[in-house]
Amino acid sequence: MEVVELDPLSAQQSSELADGEQQPWGAVAEALSWREKQRHVGIRDADGRLLAVAGSLLLDVEVDGASAFPVLGIGGVLVRPSARGGGLVAPLLGALLAPPADGLATRAMLFCRPPLRAMYAKFGFAELSAEVTAEQPAGPIAMPLSTMWRPLRNGANWPPGCVEVRGLPF
Repeated sequence: MEVVELDPLSAQQSSELADGEQQPWGAVAEALSWREKQRHVGIRDADGRLLAVAGSLLLDVEVDGASAFPVLGIGGVLVRPSARGGGLVAPLLGALLAPPADGLATRAMLFCRPPLRAMYAKFGFAELSAEVTAEQPAGPIAMPLSTMWRPLRNGANWPPGCVEVRGLPF
């Protein structure tokens, strides 16, 4: 299956992709405000129907108040319920995690529900144990979802300490 570049999803496309599933990202994630992605990729079936999507953006995070550094934020990963388990996440992540031309980010980061940690670990993501905060309309919060990261280049590591996402989560 081919990964294609997409425009941001419309409400109708999101609804079609969820295919009747209530709260496809889970109740906790659905209650949060999220940052818009800069890049969107997807996979369509032979009839042109979206089967899976994911997005990314470049943003800064701080660890223990040290200088901010850029990360590639991965988010909005959703696979149509009838297509789950079909290996669609791998090509989406492959497209998004390819080394960026600007070379700024040496790490990728995402938020996920606990049942998805094992899946993301298969793609080289490791869970951060430190507290992660991000903005919400009412002010900063401790992220209630699991936070995971992975290097985008050999030798990249994640510094120890509490993480602050500058702005809304992704």
